[in-house]
Amino acid sequence: MARARLFLTVLLLTTCTGLISFGSVAFLFRAEETQVPLYKPLIWELTSAYTLLLLLPLIWWFFSRFKLERGKFAAAVPAHLLGLLTFSGLHTAGMVALRKVIYALLGLEPYEYGSPLNRALMELYKDTFTYIAVILIFSAAAWWRNSRDAELRSVRLQADLREVQLQALRAQLDPHFLFNALNAVSDVMYEDVDRADQILSSLSRLLRFSMDARGATAHPLRRELALLGLYLDVMRARFPDRLRVTVDADPAAADHAVPVLLLQPLVENCIKHHPRAAGQTMEIEVTAKRTGERLEVTVTDNGSGPDKPLAELRRQGVGLENTLRRLETFYGDAAQFQLEKTPAGGAARLVIPPQPRHKEEEHNANPDR
Repeated sequence: MARARLFLTVLLLTTCTGLISFGSVAFLFRAEETQVPLYKPLIWELTSAYTLLLLLPLIWWFFSRFKLERGKFAAAVPAHLLGLLTFSGLHTAGMVALRKVIYALLGLEPYEYGSPLNRALMELYKDTFTYIAVILIFSAAAWWRNSRDAELRSVRLQADLREVQLQALRAQLDPHFLFNALNAVSDVMYEDVDRADQILSSLSRLLRFSMDARGATAHPLRRELALLGLYLDVMRARFPDRLRVTVDADPAAADHAVPVLLLQPLVENCIKHHPRAAGQTMEIEVTAKRTGERLEVTVTDNGSGPDKPLAELRRQGVGLENTLRRLETFYGDAAQFQLEKTPAGGAARLVIPPQPRHKEEEHNANPDR
């Protein structure tokens, strides 16, 4: 389809060139008061243009075979001189033959070309400018294509680099998460075997779900919430009477793409840094809603809230630092993250822009397996 469109464009430009030349010749005859039927210069100029069109592959062959570039220029010039002579000879012979055929088909008098030597020199003079113009057009087209290819390669390299960075960050987060989950088992295994078994069962389902998503750096919010639910099953088994978590997600935001394991480190921080005063229940709320094309996620808790600047908190833990780095890698400056104190405790607020599907997982993982 693209080649057909290109051919039609070149054919149209060739016809326009022939018609412009015809107009120039027709006005010249009129200025000189030479009585020549208009159909004759029309035939002459169109046959010249269409013969040139047929010879474009020849010029392209010389252009692509003998590059006019640094280090090759001296060797290419003689080859292009040969190309010019070949092109001009074929162009002259072709358009003369075509005119003779058209004159005969139209029942006109035989076409007379005049002195072959003088005409050949005249055509060589005009064909020199034509050949140079075509070479310049080919050079400009090649430069544009090379620039576009270089830009596409750069974009692909940047995308590949971003993918590697995201995979590395994901690989860093997985063992960190597993280590913390196993600590939860260690905390209760000698006190309550049934509870330890419950944690291990939840952990098994969570790891299976996580492994099914291996290789994905982003997935829909609904799967992120399912992953968070499995993590909370582990934490509820660890703190059966002291943890209360509510999740309020807008159904319209279910398909919004988010980085894998985006919410779990934020909820984990709420649990890890909660003061755990005697008899106090850890209350955590996760909300997600669409605002235009953006996703707003808020994680609040009734703890003491952040006691240090965000830059310092980033250096103190893997989870928060990893989350922020993945947001920066994934969205650049388009994503927003705030960590702040509230009257009730602390809050982490995220604003996530729309993101094209970026290796999102669409596996058949079932969080209830």
